Amino acid sequence: MAPPAADIDLVSRTTTYGYGSKESNGTRLTEPLKYSGSLDEYESFDVTAVIGKEFPKLQISSILHDDRKIRDLAITGWW
Repeated sequence: MAPPAADIDLVSRTTTYGYGSKESNGTRLTEPLKYSGSLDEYESFDVTAVIGKEFPKLQISSILHDDRKIRDLAITGWW
């Protein structure tokens, strides 16, 4: 079953995240989001194919200011 986030309207302003993803009001995603590699500097390991990656030393508060990293974290899955 696809995640519900793939079927919602996006934000009202247009935003480019520096790696080809654009959002604009009233549009829907036409393809899956792609990982940009912004979290590669952090230690990680794959838990399972369903759960995704775990970043044992990553503090969420340290990346809250970076939309690209937050998006990548959502794409990779984390627990």
